[in-house]
Amino acid sequence: MSSDIKLVAFDLNGVLVQSAAGWADACRRAGLPVRAEIANLANNPMITDTNTQVESGLEPMETLLDMMALVTGYTPEQLGRIFEVWYVEMTPGAEKLIDYLKKKSIPTALVANVNPMQWSILSTDDRFAPLMRLDHIFVSPKMGACKPSLEAFEYVEDNVHVDPEQILYFDYDASSVDAAKYQYWKAEQIVFGRNPAKQIALHLTNYGLINAQRVAVAPAATPQAH
Repeated sequence: MSSDIKLVAFDLNGVLVQSAAGWADACRRAGLPVRAEIANLANNPMITDTNTQVESGLEPMETLLDMMALVTGYTPEQLGRIFEVWYVEMTPGAEKLIDYLKKKSIPTALVANVNPMQWSILSTDDRFAPLMRLDHIFVSPKMGACKPSLEAFEYVEDNVHVDPEQILYFDYDASSVDAAKYQYWKAEQIVFGRNPAKQIALHLTNYGLINAQRVAVAPAATPQAH
């Protein structure tokens, strides 16, 4: 089976990279006590809106840390430590999958929302070195927009010179998958924590790009929650 796909693009969290299993786990990884207030951040529109602004490169990281400190009782420095340990390692099998696609000369891209503090770690820490082997890196601070906004997807299109219909995208977030499809990308939702590399390999096989049986991705599920 042949394929007209010219670019395979990936989200970050829960697709290529494993994160802490929520705020409580991140606090423990940072060596901090778990405060109940931090669990409610996702329900605070002021925090979520500011986070989007920071991830889009429109507000400094300090603005978010100061605002979160007022709500949670942690210091900005402690919150910075929590963000620094949020991403743990590549998901099992992700590195093999990236290298296999490169061996097959299939162009790849990262399309991800991430704040500048976390990206400075992801882009330099040896744990995440396989990310730098992707052909294109599109992170929200550079794009000036966050998914699922259409501006983020349009930014990618403008910089890869590939027709939207020729892009295959993997993301765990349903709203981002829907936005990609609205842009005429081919997109597949990855079930969070259930061996993402194997899911991706099977989708790539269905699209006629690879043979999943030839990619030695990890058979075990990834122990994540979100």
